[in-house]
Amino acid sequence: MEFDQKWVMRWIALIRITTTLLEIRILGERT
Repeated sequence: MEFDQKWVMRWIALIRITTTLLEIRILGERT
C-alpha cells in the first residue's frame, strides 16, 4: 500500500488543527 502525499498532508493538517483547538480549550479553561 502506497500512501499519497496528499493524504499525509491532510492527516497532518487535521492533527495540527485538533491539537491547536485542544490547547486553546485547555488555556480557556485555566483562566
